Amino acid sequence: MDTAQDDPGRTGPGRRERSPAWDQKRRDILDVSAALFASKGVDRTSMDDIGRACGLEKPSLYHYFPSKKAILGGILALGVDDLIADANGVLGAGVADPSERLAQLLRAHSRNFDRKLPHVKVFLLEERALDEPERQKYLDRRREYEQIIIDLITEGQDQGVFRPGDPTILAYGVLGMFNWMVQWYDPRGRTTAEEIGELLVAAAIGAVRTDPR
Repeated sequence: MDTAQDDPGRTGPGRRERSPAWDQKRRDILDVSAALFASKGVDRTSMDDIGRACGLEKPSLYHYFPSKKAILGGILALGVDDLIADANGVLGAGVADPSERLAQLLRAHSRNFDRKLPHVKVFLLEERALDEPERQKYLDRRREYEQIIIDLITEGQDQGVFRPGDPTILAYGVLGMFNWMVQWYDPRGRTTAEEIGELLVAAAIGAVRTDPR
């Protein structure tokens, strides 16, 4: 979510060309920072903490990101971009049944708790640490993802498959079932994220269908 002004990887006078190695290092920094932010919080994590965890001196860290807020913006942008890409992949598969499409979207959503839990925690809990207007840009992008769920529920309602009611409320209710996992899910627990996801998918589809099954 870094702007061109803040992105040290953009081309132009005084800027080096981006390379696969540079992009990978930047992604590594985002991954390490997400783990720190998830465990300590953004406010209690310093650039020194991030540099030490990444094995970088502070000047080298600033070569990739100009500030802690830029790192946070990068984590949030990566999270919402991945969600939208996953959703578009489901929609592009051509599944006709709205219930099955919604189930597949929610499975894709829940897989993030297994694949990158620290990113999910930052994505859901730390957006208020962003400055305006970056926070608004992030929220606008996040609403694009939420609108995909809203539109699908609306389509199902038009076909008589999903119960009547405000589709936005239904969409937020369904997403909330999954997103609340950040408050209690423990990857060391007796139930895997995949098992929890399947249980919540069944509950969500049953909640929105006109004929729960």
